[in-house]
Amino acid sequence: ERKQHEIAMHESQERYRALFEKNHSVILLTERATAKIVDANNSASLFYGYSIEQLRQMKITDINLMAKDQLKKKLATVNKERSQIFQFQHQLANGEVRDVEVYSGAITITGKTLIYSLVHDISERKYLEKKLTEERTELQNAKDQLEQKNKQLKSSQTTLIQQEKMATIGQLAAGVAHEINNPMAYITSNLRSLDKYLSKIDEFLTAQQTACSEVDNKKNITALMTLRKKLKIDYLIEDGGELISESVEGAERVRDIVQSLKTFSRVDEPNTKLADIHTCLESSISVIWNEIKYKAKLIRQFGELPMIHCFPQQLGQVFINLLVNASQAIEKDGEITVTTGCVDDTIVISIADNGCGIAEEHLTKIFDPFFTTKEVGEGTGLGMSIVYEIIKNHHGTIDIDSQVGRGTTFTITLPISAPEHNEHSDS
Repeated sequence: ERKQHEIAMHESQERYRALFEKNHSVILLTERATAKIVDANNSASLFYGYSIEQLRQMKITDINLMAKDQLKKKLATVNKERSQIFQFQHQLANGEVRDVEVYSGAITITGKTLIYSLVHDISERKYLEKKLTEERTELQNAKDQLEQKNKQLKSSQTTLIQQEKMATIGQLAAGVAHEINNPMAYITSNLRSLDKYLSKIDEFLTAQQTACSEVDNKKNITALMTLRKKLKIDYLIEDGGELISESVEGAERVRDIVQSLKTFSRVDEPNTKLADIHTCLESSISVIWNEIKYKAKLIRQFGELPMIHCFPQQLGQVFINLLVNASQAIEKDGEITVTTGCVDDTIVISIADNGCGIAEEHLTKIFDPFFTTKEVGEGTGLGMSIVYEIIKNHHGTIDIDSQVGRGTTFTITLPISAPEHNEHSDS
């Protein structure tokens, strides 16, 4: 019976040895107290480049690059009840350093605590992780750079829009000055006339006061009536009222022109607001009226329009650019027709002229930045590209139909229920 037991033990050891030796995983058996490697399999020998006998003469600290005190602390956490998974760097016989993942557990044999370690080479995985981290870092850096460039482009776009506004304002300045000068001229003239009127009325009232003190004197009353007729007091009072009404009307015209110009030149609104497209059109027409009135008849064909959420100042710039272009396309005695209406769930605005038209080869370039058919120094080439961007920012469309010698029509569509949004969300 004892002999059978010894045979069984021998067979068990043989099976263990065969399993240990033939296993493709790197297996090390280390004495925890001394850190001495007491056994290693063939896979360990192949991996580390040492013979099994050489490994049995070494300590785990000879191949593990972690500081000895730290390594001992980690190994101390391994016991029968608690296995551990570690990541280390192991050095091979040829000096090469490999990243490894080690699954460690503890067993007790003849009173000694041994730590068995299954070692897996994860160098390739660590390399790929490092590359992935580097690529992520590069992508993040690229993203940060793109965001920075985007901010710079938005800033440049804002600057260009303002420059285009200023260029347009400069172009219209003489006309606006003329428009303001006309009402101011008759306001000034009326006020001077009123000053003379008041002087004569004051002279008459003084004479009237003197005459009233001697009311029984018919001679004084006759002289007073003669003076009233001579000073044209009745006419002064009647005409004075008309002068005041005319001056008020002129002052209101000046106010409207200045307000329209002020609205147009203001920095873009940060948020949309509920606005009336017809009000935007009338404001734009007021700003550039002097550009139009000597060249063309302006025809309004306004339909019923709902209020919409939009950037009114931006749309005002669109209308001004299109109206200025229409005026410049007309030499004299032309017509500019502004038509509005609703089609399905959109607002449609068309600005048509019967001017010189646009050559077919230029139609596809009209909205390109810096493209212009004007003489050098007469245009920035940004007006129509800015118009296109503003309409796009309103989720709308702009189309052009033109024939040389017959005129041009720009048609804008704007959604009635466009979402409320901030200007910088997309531009």
